[in-house]
Amino acid sequence: MDVTEVQKEFISEYFALAFISISLDWIRRGMLEEPDEIVRQIEILVKGDFRKALLNFEESNRSGGKT
Repeated sequence: MDVTEVQKEFISEYFALAFISISLDWIRRGMLEEPDEIVRQIEILVKGDFRKALLNFEESNRSGGKT
C-alpha cells in the first residue's frame, strides 16, 4: 500500500484522539452508560474505517497529493 509513515501516524493519532475524547466525555458526564455499550458504539463507528483511511490516502498519493 502506497501510504507514508507520516500518513499512517496521522490516521493512528486521529483515531486515538477520538477514542480519548469519547472516554473523557463519558467520564465528564458521570459514566452513566455501561462501558460495554461505549465500546460497542465505538466498534460500530470504526469498523473498516482504518482500512478506508489508508485507501483514501493511497488514492490521494496516486493523484499527486502525497504528504
